[in-house]
Amino acid sequence: MKYMGSHYRRKSFQILIIKTIRVALARAGTRPLFIENSSTVRVQAVSYHYQMDGYTVSPPESFRTDLYGIDEVDGGFPRDGLRTCAQKSNNGKNVSIWILDTGCEPSPGGLCADFTGEQVGTCTDNDGHGTAMGQIASDAEFGVAPAATRHCLRVLVDTANGDWTNVLRGLAFVGAQNLKSKGKVINLSLSGPVASNTRSVPVILRELGRMGFFTVGAAGNDRSNACDQIPASFRGDRFFSVQAHDESGNPFSNNNFATSGSDCIDLSAPGVNIRTTPVAIAQDLGENGTSQAAAHVSGAIAVLLSDNREVNMLSLTQNGRLIDNGMERGMSLVDKESLGLSCPQRRKTRKFSSSNRKGHRGY
Repeated sequence: MKYMGSHYRRKSFQILIIKTIRVALARAGTRPLFIENSSTVRVQAVSYHYQMDGYTVSPPESFRTDLYGIDEVDGGFPRDGLRTCAQKSNNGKNVSIWILDTGCEPSPGGLCADFTGEQVGTCTDNDGHGTAMGQIASDAEFGVAPAATRHCLRVLVDTANGDWTNVLRGLAFVGAQNLKSKGKVINLSLSGPVASNTRSVPVILRELGRMGFFTVGAAGNDRSNACDQIPASFRGDRFFSVQAHDESGNPFSNNNFATSGSDCIDLSAPGVNIRTTPVAIAQDLGENGTSQAAAHVSGAIAVLLSDNREVNMLSLTQNGRLIDNGMERGMSLVDKESLGLSCPQRRKTRKFSSSNRKGHRGY
């Protein structure tokens, strides 16, 4: 449904933010906030370069990829070694992706802000985590939605942790912007225990959803129930909590999990052996975590929005596969569908004439 009354909603949101941040400030400092990323592993990888060079029947080299995550998201499973759907897609064009993390470099036209107090007027990433999330979501070479506009908000300090007050301020900044776009996506590749100082987070996420924002959150890497973590425990129509799996479809060993009586995970996405820089490829290094998985989903949502398609579990997992999560401590865990987009139909056009008033035929 199209969002109406944007000016009034933004004013109401600003009032809400002031109240929730005051509450958060009063409760802050009781629990830490961490990025959801694990140790580096060695993998085999082949570099490639991506260029958006239009529609072709036979894909050129620029649409080929050896990155299983990109391949699996773009066209689904089984993989074919191509950015299959990119040839027909707008690839995130005119969609904003907000990376709330340790900082990153905005794409042309993107905004940058620091909420940690360590930097003034910049969002330099001295850790690398935020940069990697931005690469996965929207980089031209390594990203799912290379045409999206990437905005970078620094809410975690150089040690890759922080408190929820900074995150709330970052979310307040996002909600207060009046940027023209076809869609808005917030990536939260971070997690912390549900506690008194996190009660304001669901309030703000719910309001952002009403304003038309989609938010993606990491399920967490603690091998515990995701419902004990925030933002994963938040439930909303425009919010998606994401676990990770590897190239073979095996769940990431440190995934937080979901049980039949306590299910706070929506889907699974590539999150093991993910490479996001030329150095990582040259040194055969990859990274693991639900952070990486969440960033894949944020990019996928941007692609769907740019192609004027619905964003829901069906569209996100239409060409996915079932990830068997097995058992944990004697409990059967809930299996999850994996991220895998179908390709948009190529637009067909007709010329207007006195005998033909139908004009363009849509997707």
